[in-house]
Amino acid sequence: MTFSPKIADRERLPELRLALPGTWGSVELSSEEAARASIRRLATRLTGRNDRAAPLRADLRKNLFELAEKAMAGGASELYLAIEIVPGLTVPLSLTVFWPPTPVIGSLPSKPDTVIDLVISALSSLPDSANYKNQLREDFGDTASWRRTKLVSNPADEGAPAYETLLVDYWLAVPGTQRVVLLTFSTSLIESTAQLLELFRVTIAAMRWVDPQPARASDSRVVLSGGPR
Repeated sequence: MTFSPKIADRERLPELRLALPGTWGSVELSSEEAARASIRRLATRLTGRNDRAAPLRADLRKNLFELAEKAMAGGASELYLAIEIVPGLTVPLSLTVFWPPTPVIGSLPSKPDTVIDLVISALSSLPDSANYKNQLREDFGDTASWRRTKLVSNPADEGAPAYETLLVDYWLAVPGTQRVVLLTFSTSLIESTAQLLELFRVTIAAMRWVDPQPARASDSRVVLSGGPR
């Protein structure tokens, strides 16, 4: 799977390739219409076309569009949903990709450490920084990373019980630039936090960067290479 920055940056920024475990589906974020269309396809894929599953499909479409709305409002480039981590094992897990457009002022393009360290300093000074846990600063090949997690409480809604969502942010310095990319994993499977953190860490450790490809027609595009299907 190849994650690409916006068209305006593609001639300058490398692309990020990640091998996500299992099978994933994608939600198009270029517009509300495109998001709804891709969500309808994904919901049908997951629940089938049986009339008895219609209420389940409707709930799934509603929940997925709420997730897509939040992603688009936050300026996300891509949104992925886990279908199966291993055959027969469905896990409530999503991945949202953000390419912040602003360079990290004061950092050195040739040193990813300075990029990520300035990001850590800036975000750690914000009032909500105390809400984040499990912080981990690591170097992976030619990039530097910073991980932190946050629990979000979701109130009961229309008969559904209250629950918590685990957000796992991975900030990555883009090699040779003053830019970062943010990968946010989200899951309600908080009882497996330790195992999921290790899974995400292994996934990030196996990433690689490639030279940018020529600009494509879409403003945000993923080239599939054995990832989502």
